Amino acid sequence: MRLMNPSVLDIWRRDGRLRTTPAPLWARKQAITMWIICTLVASVALYVVSAAQHRPDLWGLATFLAANGASFTWGAVWLSFGRHEWKLEKGRLVLQRRFDANRTTRFEAVALELTEDSSGDDGITYQLAAVAPNASPRPHSHRAGRHRRIIHSQTDDATGPRRFGLWLSQRCQVPFADMTSTEAKAKQLEDLKQQLAASGRIGRLALRFIEASLVRARAGTNKILHRTS
Repeated sequence: MRLMNPSVLDIWRRDGRLRTTPAPLWARKQAITMWIICTLVASVALYVVSAAQHRPDLWGLATFLAANGASFTWGAVWLSFGRHEWKLEKGRLVLQRRFDANRTTRFEAVALELTEDSSGDDGITYQLAAVAPNASPRPHSHRAGRHRRIIHSQTDDATGPRRFGLWLSQRCQVPFADMTSTEAKAKQLEDLKQQLAASGRIGRLALRFIEASLVRARAGTNKILHRTS
């Protein structure tokens, strides 16, 4: 969920707590746009339904437009009266679904972590995630899973997510693990080597391949540095 972008956040104090939600102006523009689309689709649907009274072959199109009109209407209502918001408290972050005055807790987190995802076509994406109390160590896959929620993500630059994570960590007094640092990457690589070494013959072969690749990469880097010096 890419809800938390500092450029579109409104942070205010209410009842002694801080809540972070999309900025009202940004959310209002989305709602207005959806209502305009809803009105256009509904108008076309009503026209086609009226025409279908005399042309039965139009009922299929009328049904399709009516269904889409209902979907757009619900989307407009949700953007006008509902949202997901993070409630910041001491020792935890609470994701809640809010519709008008009703609130439902959807997720609770007691830690934060910053990771990088290189699986996309747009380069490296840095993801700030909120971590649930019962979460296991993050797997090597790039999926957040059930016990994590992406708060903020940014492509090619970890500065924004890192600063946001540090601020949230200090505000809520929860741990913040920066998995993009050189030390963290070195530890992850060492853990992977140990797992491969203990996983049998195929794992040991994979470990040798990784170590050989690292040696070649270091040699290439040293050669480039030697040429530029």
